[in-house]
Amino acid sequence: MYDFYSQIKKLINSTRDLHLKFIVNENLYKLNAELVYFNYFIPFPIPIDKNKKMYLFPRNGVSEFPINEVKEIVDNQNIPVKTINREDPFNIICEFRKKYMGLECPHTQFTDSKSRITFGTFDSLPLSKERLNTPIGIMGKRRKCNI
Repeated sequence: MYDFYSQIKKLINSTRDLHLKFIVNENLYKLNAELVYFNYFIPFPIPIDKNKKMYLFPRNGVSEFPINEVKEIVDNQNIPVKTINREDPFNIICEFRKKYMGLECPHTQFTDSKSRITFGTFDSLPLSKERLNTPIGIMGKRRKCNI
C-alpha cells in the first residue's frame, strides 16, 4: 500500500496543481487509513541566515513528544553546514523540492521543502523507501556528523 500511495502522490505532485488531490480518509477506520498517524522527522530544523549559511540546531521534541538531542548536532550547532551526503545542502533541498513539492512557484517550493524535509506526515508526503533508508552525512567546517 505504501509504495503505491507514494508513487501516486509523486505523480500528482508532478502536475504542480494544488487542486488535484489524493488522500487517505482517516475516518474510514480501515487498515490503510492508519497511514495518517505516522510522522517522520530528523532531529534538527534547517535555518538559513541572511548570509546564506545553513546551520543545524538540535530538536528536543516533536509536538508534545520529547526526543533525545543528538550529541553531534549539539557539538556542531554553530558551525555552518558545508555538505549533506557530499552535496551542497541547497541542492539537497532543491532536489527534494522537485520530487515532492506540488507547489508551482520555485521560491515557495524551496521554503516549504526546507521545513518538510525535516518533519512531515506520511499521508501528506509519503517519502520513498529509498529516501527513508538513506543515512544523512553532514560535513561542517571542523568535523563530520552522521545521523
